[in-house]
Amino acid sequence: MYTSFDYTYPSPTIPNVLACAMFAIAVCVEKLQPVSQPFDDPHIMGSEEPRFYFEESLNLLQRSNDTSDKSLKNAFTPSIVNCQTLTILSLQQHGVAEYSRAAIFCGLASSMAIELRLHRPHEAHGPQCEIRYRLWWNLFILEKMISCEMGRPVMLRVEETDTPYPSTSEADEFELLPSRMKRQNTTNINVVGKMHTLSILVTTIQLSVTMERLSREVYGLMSRRAIRDDRSFGEGKRMEIWSSFQKWESDTEASPLRLDLSSDVTSVPGVVTNYVIMHSGVILLHRPFIARWISNPASTNASAHPLKICLNSANAICAILEKYFDHFYGLPCDMVFSIFTAASTLLYQSKQPDGGDNAESQRRLKMCIHWLSVLGKGWNSAGARQQLLVDSMPRDVNMTTLVNAAAAVDAQESTSSQLLSEQELMYARHSTADTTPGTAKPGAAEDWEFLRGFGDSSDEFYILDEELRVLLESDQQWNL
Repeated sequence: MYTSFDYTYPSPTIPNVLACAMFAIAVCVEKLQPVSQPFDDPHIMGSEEPRFYFEESLNLLQRSNDTSDKSLKNAFTPSIVNCQTLTILSLQQHGVAEYSRAAIFCGLASSMAIELRLHRPHEAHGPQCEIRYRLWWNLFILEKMISCEMGRPVMLRVEETDTPYPSTSEADEFELLPSRMKRQNTTNINVVGKMHTLSILVTTIQLSVTMERLSREVYGLMSRRAIRDDRSFGEGKRMEIWSSFQKWESDTEASPLRLDLSSDVTSVPGVVTNYVIMHSGVILLHRPFIARWISNPASTNASAHPLKICLNSANAICAILEKYFDHFYGLPCDMVFSIFTAASTLLYQSKQPDGGDNAESQRRLKMCIHWLSVLGKGWNSAGARQQLLVDSMPRDVNMTTLVNAAAAVDAQESTSSQLLSEQELMYARHSTADTTPGTAKPGAAEDWEFLRGFGDSSDEFYILDEELRVLLESDQQWNL
């Protein structure tokens, strides 16, 4: 908690362990920024690799504040600093595709948060109170993200917390979007808006509550059984949760945080991310019902057709990213799973007898591959998913390599002629050869092990993901 106008606080008082965790993820993001070295002094070194800060943070977690003793019991001692550190390390590991480790860190941080009673209102007031509220709700959001992506049970339940939302009157609510986050060739580079950081955080919390319902009431073990046994119950649950997504979208559209899809593209990254994740949540909600809807001739309400709803959301994700992807220097790794979900939906539709506009489906699939490629230069999870999609494309579309995919996109999309020139050259300069957990390289063609941790391959609710796995295992070919 600090005001951005006072640059002497809190830097001197940040514990070393927390600072290292912050640097571990900041270095990943810093590599996305084309900032020239202001000094020519050869003694000034560049940024350390994320692995260095990650391992140093783990090392400092085991050290006591009072003594130099090193013990695991220190890392497991509940404290705000330890909980903050574990939360940040979980997010950083999620970004480099170490999903199991991210889930373990998140689980440990969640248990620690409960021990610290962060799920309940705090008696005190002021900065310490706000720190607790922000920490709890950021951890709540992260836990929902891991739960939905990996098909894991929800640990932090909304009915078990009455912690107030963070205050939206703090100084960072009114910070301006840094001009260097925008590409210099954007037409509205001088249009600088407020970040609305805390307001966006609140809307993300509200979205996460619906994502929790999705995880528990559709993908939960008992819920899946109930939906299989009672189609009318499942259909009612689908429409009920869909209405929650629609209400979130309508409420956001009626606020200053609505997504701007005009030529001005004035929305800040947090708004863009929320909309993309919302649409991926809609896909996750409806796709388990696609086969049941098709096999039920009595289903005549075309507007509620789960496949059409999934396609609409997949197309919406593509439309949003076509507007914004090259507007900023990089977008959050949180979008990687959403882009992959949209691509798998388009892939499924292209294989249907009435696949629709094949040319448009190919274009959007190639765009998804391109976006994952760009993100993959800084985030390993994107690179692995990008390679999976490239390998799933038919050979006659000349998509056997990433270069061909990117070239095909640039040839078809005249409005995105600079997508590769500035960003990818920058990423290439900063790419590393280290394959340790903190700096893993984008996956090779056969490097798709990370997908085994997503969903449940034995359950029909994850059939779309399983089809992609089968394509890789059998190397089958299909035509768009």
